[in-house]
Order: sequence, then C-alpha cells, then structure tokens
Amino acid sequence: LQAAAIFHGDLRDWSQLDGEPNTIQVLTREPESGSRIAFERAVLGDRTLTPMAIVVPGEKEILDAIASDRAAIGLVPSSWLNENVKALSLNGLSPDIKTSQSGLYPALLPIYLLSSDKPNEDVVEFRRFVQGREGQRVIGKHLRPVTEIP
Repeated sequence: LQAAAIFHGDLRDWSQLDGEPNTIQVLTREPESGSRIAFERAVLGDRTLTPMAIVVPGEKEILDAIASDRAAIGLVPSSWLNENVKALSLNGLSPDIKTSQSGLYPALLPIYLLSSDKPNEDVVEFRRFVQGREGQRVIGKHLRPVTEIP
C-alpha cells in the first residue's frame, strides 16, 4: 500500500511515485488525535508514523498547509476536505458518503453517544436534536451524518 509506505517513511520523494522530484512532507495531528489513531490502525497497522512528520495543531492548519504546498500530504477527517485538497483513496476506495456509511473505507473513526438505559430528559432531548434535521445539519459541517444503531 503506497499510503503506508509514505506515512511510514519508506517513500520520501514524489519521484518514487512517478511525480515531480520533491521531498514528501507528511503532516499529522498529535498522537492522541482520533483521526490519527484511526488512520494509523487502518493503514500502518503495527508500523509507526515517520519521525519526519510535522505535528500540526488542527485540521484547518493541515488543510491550509496542504493547499499551499504541493509536496505535503496529511491526515484530516474527510468531512474537512474542500475544493483545494482532495482525499486519498485507500484500497481503491474513496472516503465518500457511501463508503463511509457502509463502513468500507478502511480509516473510519466512529463517534458514539452513550447514555444510561434511563436517560434524563436533557439527554433524551439532546439525542433528538443530534438525530434530527437541524442536528444533522450542524454535525454535517464537520462529520459524516449520524447513523442510528438499534
């Protein structure tokens, strides 16, 4: 998998991938970041991220850096992508809504909301909001839509 070779540091120049000669600049979040953890598990397995990776404080900063540096590649949730940055396909799959909701894309980070069997009214109302139209609109700005698990 080319992504694993890039993020592990085995491939260090875009010319090794038939690109223009230029040092690959890997950008990542801190080790505790959910998106980094999901990516490392899915793509690197038991291998480690290259020590040459630059740790960046947020997704917006990673997007801005990638948009301005043709040699940069980084880790961000697919919902943060914009017209200036494109997603990396993994195992021939892009992180579009269909592969994300089906669970087929290899680097997914599910987010679960948990409560007791008998939640109070505030929790019930919050759950209604999250699963409702307005909540989904708000969530959809930065995350994939909610899928309820029975």
